[in-house]
Amino acid sequence: MPSESGSSLETKKLLQDVKIKGYDTTSKISNGKTNSTKIINLSDYRLCIDGGGSKTVAVIINIQTGEQYTGTSGPSNVNNIELDKVVHNILEAILIAISKITNAESDKTILFSKCLIGLAGYKSADDNTKERLRNCLSKNLMTSNEADFIIVSDIILLAFELLRQENKDKKYCIGFVCGTGCGAMLFEKQLVNCNERGDGSPITLKDSVESLKMIRASGGWGSVLGDDGGGYKIGLAAVKRCLNYFDDFEDRSIKFEDLSEVDKEIYKLYMNYGEERVDFDDVNDNNNILVDKEQFLTKILNMMTDKDRVATIAPIASIVSKHKDKEILMEQSKFAVNTVKRLLLKIKHTIDLSGNMNVSTNNKELYEFLFVTTGSLVSFDTEGNNYYLSLIFDELNTICSDLNLKLVHKSIEDSECIEF
Repeated sequence: MPSESGSSLETKKLLQDVKIKGYDTTSKISNGKTNSTKIINLSDYRLCIDGGGSKTVAVIINIQTGEQYTGTSGPSNVNNIELDKVVHNILEAILIAISKITNAESDKTILFSKCLIGLAGYKSADDNTKERLRNCLSKNLMTSNEADFIIVSDIILLAFELLRQENKDKKYCIGFVCGTGCGAMLFEKQLVNCNERGDGSPITLKDSVESLKMIRASGGWGSVLGDDGGGYKIGLAAVKRCLNYFDDFEDRSIKFEDLSEVDKEIYKLYMNYGEERVDFDDVNDNNNILVDKEQFLTKILNMMTDKDRVATIAPIASIVSKHKDKEILMEQSKFAVNTVKRLLLKIKHTIDLSGNMNVSTNNKELYEFLFVTTGSLVSFDTEGNNYYLSLIFDELNTICSDLNLKLVHKSIEDSECIEF
């Protein structure tokens, strides 16, 4: 067992601030072993965690009513930040979601019907990290059946779409994550009955995960090696372009008004960091502020420590996307398309789609293929639009037409719970 650090103690304090009123708080739980503990009984609820490089989203769903409660906290990519911080952010997101169910006071362990935890970076984490993570979370989260407490790579959450009733006739899907990072996987469903085993006993989360076979993967290597097409690389490209713009000036007299709208937001973001802040809200005329290139660069470098680098840079992608910055987005979309294209080109030689034939309007035979996406860069805005996603799909549709494929697109938003 890992020793308790400051972050672990902070995590305990978080849990001590929560108690669900109206639930039995004393119970015996069998989770691989028998013990007696004081608990928060949420056995009528399932928990799904989607942990990425910029944020962690917890969704708690009522089994009976289908009502969902969401909480959001900081990043939980196990390769980018310290393990204690990962645990802290996961539990914080859970407690925010719980607070929307009922009032809270204090207790320490939470019992759910099922816990499905998907984390970025988990696939490439070493066995020791995985064991430590499970041990830490098991202190605070429980299920009656150990096989219903599962931690997996975040992209596997998308493959659970194959287990939905409406997709019972579909055997394959591509899961595409495009948020902080960018990666895709081709999955095959191997369960015949998604509700029960051959002996009539119910399917556990462990059964479900094992039934979703990963055939091929593309991208998703992590920020150190690239993850081109994702938020980190988009944000990094925007920051570097901003610095290049400053370097183009022979003198230091660059006014704030000389910056593009994207560069203005990036500059304000970093200049509001640290002790010497520029409070733009208190300045009557922001346009007359002189840009301080050296201070700007210093603040960026101070924020970009090894463990915080990705979480610091990735959110800038939302600024770039909001302003539909064609220069950066069109370049990065090519990498995102190639990540998916590598899988599409393998489909005809890898799997049999003969049961999915449809006829398009021009009488061309097309094979339907489930394409599930998630991540901040491929989520729709309030009007149902996404410029970056449209760039990606324009290219993918052309590729699919040549391959006689038709993508059936399903977007998983943060507020949705994976069906499991």
